[in-house]
Amino acid sequence: MSLPKKFALFLGDILLLYVALAGALLIRYGVGEFGASFDTHVGPFSKLFLLWLIVLYIADLYRPAALRSRAAIWRSLIRVVAIAVVASTVVFYLFGSEFSLTPKTNLLIFGALFLALDALWRTTVRSRFAAGAANLIVVGASPLTAATIAHLRENPQTGYRVVDWLERPDAAALQTLPARIAEHRAGMVVFERQTLLNPDALAAAYRLLPREVALLTSTDIYETTFERVPLAEIDETWFIRNITTRRRFYDALKRALDLAASAILLVVLSPLFLLIALMVGATSRGPVIFRQSRIGKLGRPFTLYKFRIMVKNHDGSPVTLTNDPRFTGIGKFLNFTHLNELPQLWNVLRGDLSLTGPRPESAELVAQYASLPYYDIRHVVKPGVTGWAQINFKPSTSREEAFEKLSYDIYYIAHRSLLLDLLIIFRTVKHLVAPVRQNAPADLGGQTR
Repeated sequence: MSLPKKFALFLGDILLLYVALAGALLIRYGVGEFGASFDTHVGPFSKLFLLWLIVLYIADLYRPAALRSRAAIWRSLIRVVAIAVVASTVVFYLFGSEFSLTPKTNLLIFGALFLALDALWRTTVRSRFAAGAANLIVVGASPLTAATIAHLRENPQTGYRVVDWLERPDAAALQTLPARIAEHRAGMVVFERQTLLNPDALAAAYRLLPREVALLTSTDIYETTFERVPLAEIDETWFIRNITTRRRFYDALKRALDLAASAILLVVLSPLFLLIALMVGATSRGPVIFRQSRIGKLGRPFTLYKFRIMVKNHDGSPVTLTNDPRFTGIGKFLNFTHLNELPQLWNVLRGDLSLTGPRPESAELVAQYASLPYYDIRHVVKPGVTGWAQINFKPSTSREEAFEKLSYDIYYIAHRSLLLDLLIIFRTVKHLVAPVRQNAPADLGGQTR
């Protein structure tokens, strides 16, 4: 699902929150008292709607899989609305003076109405996405192409419908492409990248230009569908066409937002910083702040700051495990909650890091992974506290997993935008509260001191 489609779904949810509120007040108070009751409730509920949207996002209801079936839509929404209603009740009672009301009955009616309306909305969106899907003719049969076709056929809500597949695009089959386009009313023809190395296929694609059909490669569809780049299927020409290292307006605005956010959070969280520092110092000997050299933009090293979570002067792997015996008394908790990462806000303020971007690795791991194809491209942008790879793939423990994780980093670099940055930050919240995988490395940079 493309970002514009996700954004449309998000805007629809915002509208339905207010429609459900209006409906609940009409049911409860009638038409005569609707105006006064709406004025009383719209302010407090508007604050609450932010919580509902965060719950919807954390529950992954803006990802394509959330629309895979009507049953899946209803199951997800019932669970999410129940959680949101309970959370709203807690918020109203804990911060009653802020909201000036405790609407038990109104909240239940609102929740039921939103559940019904949003299920109808998402079911309609799913049908519209499927009905408006672009008809694709696919040329070529690499494993990547086959996997993409299988996924598209199982998920019509993605917006693509495979209507024909030329698995063996010989010269005779390629000559039939115009007739196949007319027969299936195809709007797109997808060529496997390797197929275009065949002069006959390249000539066939060229002859389709006057027919007003979109010509794409299999890597284009894979990238859109899975939100990662198929590194094994591309070459340097892809990077020349898709990677822009300097984007003045975006870079300047992102830096301004990084400065504002890090400065505000450092001030607001300063009591928490002090509390953690006291706990670290009281439970083990050694410095409170752990410092480690990491590789930043353009391969330049910088010092990364974290709260120390391991015993001083230990020997061991640079990979940190969930149940690592080197943890201090408070270290395991800080690692589990990621609170040890908070000092990186200072790195953001200094300009070493951005809030979002590829995670910076230690020089040791950079040297280890340097031979991976295109690994150096990670360093053309500023690294981040959190990133697209971190929220879409588990921490890597091998070169193979590091290469797979790299496919998400390259996708981010090619598609980075303020909207994508915002999506990363919101989805990071889910990862902060989700259980940590047993014995999974928490951070490949590790702490070696």
